[in-house]
Amino acid sequence: MIILFTLLNVWYKETGPFTGPVYDIAFDAKDSMVLYAGTKDGVWKSMNKGLSWQRIGLKGIEIHVIEVSVNEDGKRTIYCGNHEGSPGLYIRREDGVWEKQFSGINIYDIEVDREFQNRVLIGTGNNTVYGSDDYGITWSAKAEDVDVCSIKQSPESGNIWYFYDNYGDNSGFYRSKDRGETWERLSDGGGGRCFEPQSIYVVSDDTIYKAANGLMRSTDGGYTWNGLNYNILWVEGCVEGNSDERDRFFYFGNLCTYGYLCSGGVEELKGRLTIYREDLYSCMVYVLKFSPYNTKDVYLGTDMGLFISRDGGSNWDRVNANFVEPFISQVDRSKGGDIWVATGYYGWPTGVYMKEKGGNEWELRTPRWSTGILKNDFNSIAVDPFDDKRIFAGTAEVAGGQDSVKFAGIYLSEDMGLNWEQVFPCEHPVNVIIFDSNYILSNVGYSTDNGYTWNHWIFEDEKLFFNDLSVYHGDKNIIIGNTYEGVYVSSDSFNKWIKIDKFNSIEWVEIDPYDGGIMYINTYDGAYMSTDTGKGWNKIYDGRGRIFADRYVEGRIYSIIKKEKKDQICVSEDRGKEWKYVTGGGLPEDIKMNYLYIDKDSLFLCTDRGIYKMNKEEGVGDKSLKSVYMILIKNVTKRQIEFEVKYTGYADIGLYDIQGRKIGDIYSGYINDKKNITYNWGD
Repeated sequence: MIILFTLLNVWYKETGPFTGPVYDIAFDAKDSMVLYAGTKDGVWKSMNKGLSWQRIGLKGIEIHVIEVSVNEDGKRTIYCGNHEGSPGLYIRREDGVWEKQFSGINIYDIEVDREFQNRVLIGTGNNTVYGSDDYGITWSAKAEDVDVCSIKQSPESGNIWYFYDNYGDNSGFYRSKDRGETWERLSDGGGGRCFEPQSIYVVSDDTIYKAANGLMRSTDGGYTWNGLNYNILWVEGCVEGNSDERDRFFYFGNLCTYGYLCSGGVEELKGRLTIYREDLYSCMVYVLKFSPYNTKDVYLGTDMGLFISRDGGSNWDRVNANFVEPFISQVDRSKGGDIWVATGYYGWPTGVYMKEKGGNEWELRTPRWSTGILKNDFNSIAVDPFDDKRIFAGTAEVAGGQDSVKFAGIYLSEDMGLNWEQVFPCEHPVNVIIFDSNYILSNVGYSTDNGYTWNHWIFEDEKLFFNDLSVYHGDKNIIIGNTYEGVYVSSDSFNKWIKIDKFNSIEWVEIDPYDGGIMYINTYDGAYMSTDTGKGWNKIYDGRGRIFADRYVEGRIYSIIKKEKKDQICVSEDRGKEWKYVTGGGLPEDIKMNYLYIDKDSLFLCTDRGIYKMNKEEGVGDKSLKSVYMILIKNVTKRQIEFEVKYTGYADIGLYDIQGRKIGDIYSGYINDKKNITYNWGD
């Protein structure tokens, strides 16, 4: 007997764009090819010196520090620390099971003894340094009433360890001469706050650097300290070097979201630091580590992903790995077929990415070092239909102080994203940018000179900021826009608006591309349609959603239906009278859908898990694509067959004999929560 699962309307995921914060890197003590990464979304492992990565656990948990020990039998223990969201120490041994210790306690640093791998020390958020001599099975306090973010072992003598206490009555620089068992306070450490595990860099037992509100140095083992760059004071910073040239190192500091990656020796650091890597200028740098096997291999973890240098830090390549699934706000295609996407959700990760027609690689086209866009979310993207080189991007301020508001607005690039200029500062999110034959329109304003200058929408002498906007391009432009409190329609000229107060909590609007009198609005309680330019309205479905009109097929509209457990897509061929599901296989079960781009031949679905694509005509109507899967039978009795479904979508499930003849229908409908299915022989 064979069970066949026929899945309709399959979505295919676009590979990339590759993004995601990387907080820490750990090297395997026995295998030079193996690396581990702590990211915003769990622990990842590479078997080829960082070229490709695979998650090995703790999905959904931020991992800020990571270390690995190897015992005499070659068995590995992975230690991971978190100090946001799910605080605690996570340990995985050879059995592959993750164990959580110190639950609810922030873990700031982990240091494994390089000579005695069974020994490990951790700096915690309960003002205690703990140590273990049995690979993390049991722990004991080694120092108390101290606030420690960075613990380091001396490269010259394994018995000597250091840490810096940030603040409090016991603040200062400490040293241990017995591998962390007992500690003595040497000095106040020069003051300043340390925030990162790499805040201390030990060159020798005499020379030590500390990054705390700038870079400081001690040449007498930590008793006295001198500042090296008084003109640059960072809120937080890190310093790291390599074992071959320990007097040459990298120093990087972060002030809010600015980052600097600098290189210099002892003499160079007497003056002002110079920027060493211009195109990484404003990445938020979290970690930089040299390979202990080859110091030419340098790994840089940033908010924009992982970078690798094979020449000691002179040249860098971005690693193509999705450490965090990108949140895609919008997508647009150029006349030549290039795909452009706007990404970002509360700053993780943000950017404009482009993939050339027929290409496989995504390129980040948001040079934040030149625009100052920083961590503002990108809500919208639009390619000039008359010039592929002209790209408009709309941002929104996020939680980031005045700089975030300052850089919100509309940006223009006239060289395919290599350089950007802010053409319309705006404190309101820019959610849509639309091209007309004579104008460029947005929910925050309009331009009559090809996007170089912009004007606000005005209603009753006040600036009007819409949440959404839609335009009918006909003999005359008809525009519909909305705030949460009302709908505004203009069918005469700009800024002559008629306000419709009938609805509350309005989220999205859409105009039929074939008939400007037909309009749709989406509210929290349902979707409504007007056939007379907004004078009368009829409800066409219940619940939250967002309607998108197909400009290539008259009368066809799609809707993203917002569900508590999983969003769905429906399509109507008669402007909302009848609906059917489009959502098919290939989509994660708890996916959140943001936007649907309708091309001539394809649908592009923007989600919190990246971009998904479907052949449009195979996704609707009688031409629906069918993918057939065999299902493993879990249990067979005289009366029942039990099996598990691993796919989601609209499907037909049938029972066949070994010659392919159909015995019966098991299930037909939308598969969502139904995972375990039992088929009765008597049915």
